[in-house]
Amino acid sequence: MDVTTFYTIGSFTFPSSWAAIIVAFIVAYIAIRIWYGKQHAVRLADAFFYVIIVWKLSVVLLDFKMILRAPLGIVYFNGGIAGFVLSLLFVMVKTWIDWHKGKLAHGGIEAMLVGSFIAQSVFQVIVVLLNKGSLSLFLLTIMLFTASLIYIIKGLRKTSRIPLIWLFVAVHLFLSAFMPQGLHNFSLHVTVMIAVFFSFLIWNEERKLKIKGESF
Repeated sequence: MDVTTFYTIGSFTFPSSWAAIIVAFIVAYIAIRIWYGKQHAVRLADAFFYVIIVWKLSVVLLDFKMILRAPLGIVYFNGGIAGFVLSLLFVMVKTWIDWHKGKLAHGGIEAMLVGSFIAQSVFQVIVVLLNKGSLSLFLLTIMLFTASLIYIIKGLRKTSRIPLIWLFVAVHLFLSAFMPQGLHNFSLHVTVMIAVFFSFLIWNEERKLKIKGESF
């Protein structure tokens, strides 16, 4: 979805997508706290915090010359798409390390997966709502993301989790076909990155449990 709406607070102007990200993170945190408890919600909040901080500070790495010329640029600029990808990779690596060291509590992977999908769904709905787009696309976005989330959450403990992950990707892929950017929609790429990571993490977790079970 193209961002057409911007907001201004004092001398600071920001796109509606930033507001959508903040709301999406808050809604995801509240939902995970209610469904999975405080411990998992705090871990999810930490992940969101790292995404924002690394994305914001990545401008230092990606445009170091500009920061040298104007140090205050770090307040007004961020790492853009490349910086956001770096922030996701950072959180993924950290999550992998925590899982490998056994620091993720029982249900931690599931909670982070659901939280990620809730955040992505809320983000998509708000972006369509705040920017110029058709009412039909807004309603379709709400219905499909809501339906897929309910189906995935209900099915996580009843069937294999990996197919459910890719069902969410399929829904996002379908909706992207109706958006101006089509398959070049960056949020779709983010969903695919998240799906690949959690599929790999869950596959390793299941393999680890299987090996442990065979050893007894």
